Amino acid sequence: MRIGFWLLGLSGCRAQPPPVRPGVDCDHLPASPLASEPFPAVANEDIAFDGEGNLVGADFATTLWSTDLSGNAKPIMPSSGVEAGLRLMGWDGTLASAQYATNAIFRINPKTGSKELLVGGLSTPSGIEIGDDHSVWFGELNGDRVQRYDADTRTLHVIASGIGRPNGLTFNRSYDRLYVAATGEGHIYEIDIDPLTKEPIGERRVFIADAGNGIDGLSVDACGNLYAGWWSEARIDRYTAEGVGPETLVYEPYSNFGLGNFAWGEEAFGWEPTDIYAVEFGNDTVRRIQLGVGEKPRLH
Repeated sequence: MRIGFWLLGLSGCRAQPPPVRPGVDCDHLPASPLASEPFPAVANEDIAFDGEGNLVGADFATTLWSTDLSGNAKPIMPSSGVEAGLRLMGWDGTLASAQYATNAIFRINPKTGSKELLVGGLSTPSGIEIGDDHSVWFGELNGDRVQRYDADTRTLHVIASGIGRPNGLTFNRSYDRLYVAATGEGHIYEIDIDPLTKEPIGERRVFIADAGNGIDGLSVDACGNLYAGWWSEARIDRYTAEGVGPETLVYEPYSNFGLGNFAWGEEAFGWEPTDIYAVEFGNDTVRRIQLGVGEKPRLH
């Protein structure tokens, strides 16, 4: 389980982000092009680390695989239904899985190979992000909205609607701003979130306009920079917290795969925390990329 510390200000004040990890120089991060290499893990659309530090992803047949630090992959759940967003729910060690076929989000236990329904009746759920509390945030591609599921109260809350095919989701370092990749519009939006109520503050804003229609997975690093992967091509871009960019870190224009979603190395389990593991869309395989900076702290 990831462990972090959360400092909240008074109601209406912005939360204070955790400090950057030692050894990271936010003003002098490695520039592109970044080195990458194949890594023997299995994943088709999204990828996540489980509570024991294994890299977990599903193949085309939705068999769920677990890969350890040495690259040893083993199947842990046949017919898992995993085909979209996948994220660790750190408070209990299970995985939240968005599944198109059933229009639902399931809780998957990677130890037992079992699953249970969390949220049903959705409209093509896709990108998933985990909040700093017991909450699952996700987009609905055919519902054009973003919702939050409170795992403690088992309630749903609409965060934003009218967003064209919201796909990738991620928070900033202090978890009071949500970024949303609108795949159908080519924009990245930002939504301020009240740190106490978890409700949106004001209207959403366009953070990056006309980023491109192939933009997919999002994540934020320890310095506050935003990363975007592309389902349509082998490309990963970086934007500053102020929206400056993109700086294209990885681009292989003649590849037959995209790099739409990725997970950061788990330092607590021996992985290099400044590497990311990106899914090669269409190949059931993974690439390791030496990014040079780690992910924002996970606070659940």
